Amino acid sequence: MDFEHIKDELSSIVETCDAIPEQYQKIAFELMLQAAISEVRSRQARGGSSSSQSITRRDASSMGASKELRAFIARTGIEVNLVYELVDVDRNPPELRQYPKAQTKSQGQIQMALLSALLSLLSGGGLEVDASAVRETCRSLGYYDEANFAANFKKHSGLFTGPVKMGQPARRLSLEGERQLAQLVRDLVSEFGRGA
Repeated sequence: MDFEHIKDELSSIVETCDAIPEQYQKIAFELMLQAAISEVRSRQARGGSSSSQSITRRDASSMGASKELRAFIARTGIEVNLVYELVDVDRNPPELRQYPKAQTKSQGQIQMALLSALLSLLSGGGLEVDASAVRETCRSLGYYDEANFAANFKKHSGLFTGPVKMGQPARRLSLEGERQLAQLVRDLVSEFGRGA
């Protein structure tokens, strides 16, 4: 085991955990430490060195990731490089490089709502969803279902901290919403990588 690598990474893990709510800090620390140890063991099993060329959670700080982005990474276990592969942060405002290919308008609406929260975060806001912004994006992508737009948000209300409605303030993603966003990012980057 490369204990020097883990020792160096501990300070980054502690810094990231400090940025998240206290009730999640212990579990976030344990998960991130387990992931770090697992990563080192995996590289050693493959015969690789302890210094990885890929960008992982521990590098979020050095990449200029905001405290809130680092907290999202800690809560969900998503790797920061996946976020940056999906979103072109050099654009102002940041833009998606890959859009979901949803099977239904309802699925597309919810996926775009989750991704809009990520774009909000990368634009300096929070992991928040604004119904009117999602509606416009869904219109442009063909996911807008006027008759069921509000009902789709209501049906998926567990993904948000409050009702997502037109004319209402933007709503933050719930922890479940964050988890689904992280999985969506993984899926889209995987599709993008395959040239789908």
